[in-house]
Amino acid sequence: MLSNHNDNDDTSTICMNTMKRKSKIQFSTIEVREFNRTLGVNPACRDGPPMTLDWDFVDKESISIDEYEANRLPRRSHRHLFLSMFVRRNIMRKQFGYTTEEIEKSEYAVRLAQKKREKTKNSSAMKERTRLLAENARHIMSSPFRTSLQWTNRPLRI
Repeated sequence: MLSNHNDNDDTSTICMNTMKRKSKIQFSTIEVREFNRTLGVNPACRDGPPMTLDWDFVDKESISIDEYEANRLPRRSHRHLFLSMFVRRNIMRKQFGYTTEEIEKSEYAVRLAQKKREKTKNSSAMKERTRLLAENARHIMSSPFRTSLQWTNRPLRI
């Protein structure tokens, strides 16, 4: 904030110095946590069981950001971030100990949520079409240029 008052030069100097200062943020270490995974119920999952991070985690050793960047794996492309249904099922069964029945129950819950979302989406679309139809009907009925019986018997004024 700049001050136009000349009676207090100290205040205006402090305000101008504050505006000139630039913020710097630096990182020195990275702390990595490994989270367990659990079966989820995310309806955005297309096929197979959705996986969710669990609350439990293991803290790994802190490392410098330079060491992390030197040793990290290359970034994966967007399509390589998706796991197939088979891979997710195997991970949940072999690494986290879920049974086939638990996995199938989770998949069923997801399909049920997807059907409910689709039903809501379709009913919302129908409500919007009905609203637009009613709005157009009101507009047509209130239009001064419409042709109806009450207007056809009146003489034209020029």
